[in-house]
Amino acid sequence: MRRKRQKYSIGPVRTLCIWVLLLASGCSSVGDLAVAYQPDPADVDLEGWAEAYPQIYADWESSIHGTAYLSGDENAPTCNDCHDAPVEGEVVNTAEFHLQVPNRCARCHNDDALMAEYGIADDVYETYLADFHGTTIQYYAENDPTALRDEAVCSDCHDSHAVYPQDDERSSVAAVNLQTTCAKCHAGASEAFTSAYGHYRPIQDPVSKADTTIVFIVKLAYQALIPITLGGMLAYIGLDIFFRIKRKNAKQNTEPETDESEAQS
Repeated sequence: MRRKRQKYSIGPVRTLCIWVLLLASGCSSVGDLAVAYQPDPADVDLEGWAEAYPQIYADWESSIHGTAYLSGDENAPTCNDCHDAPVEGEVVNTAEFHLQVPNRCARCHNDDALMAEYGIADDVYETYLADFHGTTIQYYAENDPTALRDEAVCSDCHDSHAVYPQDDERSSVAAVNLQTTCAKCHAGASEAFTSAYGHYRPIQDPVSKADTTIVFIVKLAYQALIPITLGGMLAYIGLDIFFRIKRKNAKQNTEPETDESEAQS
């Protein structure tokens, strides 16, 4: 015997609540998590790191971070800016560390003043959190820090130590390497798939004729339809509540007359 499927409707009020929760979670502060990790106060021990992790140190040494620091730029991150001291034997292959990677990167990349000095976009952390990967990672970092998640963190795309500018062919996110990088998680990722790569800013950036035709049309549609859709939904909920109250009052006003007529009969 087939089981009869039950019809279920969450109703307009609950729908509004769900939308409010989603908007609230999407607009949560990025500042608290960005300062969750603080570097070890011990002096930087580059020799100790090089001895403990020679290959990793070599990757960092030739990276944009390593070359900048070794040339005298103390703003550039060293090993201790991202890890505990090597003698403490920090375990990086854990769920906890994976979930905290974006927050450690955000210590610098969410600093507007610091990024302005180098002409680097200061919204990379915010746009990451707005993406599916970042939203999921942030949720588990806050609510279940021991959860083992597969969503990409910064180092999954940009590499952990061999970090280079995007226009450098050694970079894992350079055009010549991007398809391979995406395929590490997204098997069979095509060139069309990788074209969607990046810290996409469809809503943050205003519609501009400088955009390609298709991007211009999509952004214009989103920026026009979103307020219309939300406005229509709120109007619908308001009318639904109004007529529910009106029907309830009308029913209450007719109930005494019904009782009296029944008594006379």
